[in-house]
Amino acid sequence: MLDSSLVLYGTTMSFDHSNSDQSYVWIGGAGGRHRGGRVLSFGRFGSGASTTNNQVLTSTCRMLGLPRDAFGDRAIGTGGVPGVDG
Repeated sequence: MLDSSLVLYGTTMSFDHSNSDQSYVWIGGAGGRHRGGRVLSFGRFGSGASTTNNQVLTSTCRMLGLPRDAFGDRAIGTGGVPGVDG
């Protein structure tokens, strides 16, 4: 059943109540659009090499078959998480 499903689990707060080092988990195969079995790290928010919530949500939409180039405020950023969705 999870081969055709996708669940995003996460939080918008980290251990120190800031918006850095947030954790997310994608569970399921999304109909073959998500490759699991990996642990990925994308840098701290504000470090210049970070991943935003918007990118996580954009990638989630893409894995569900929704053609999105952004999610939310485009001033924060566009595109998905690098190397996650195609």
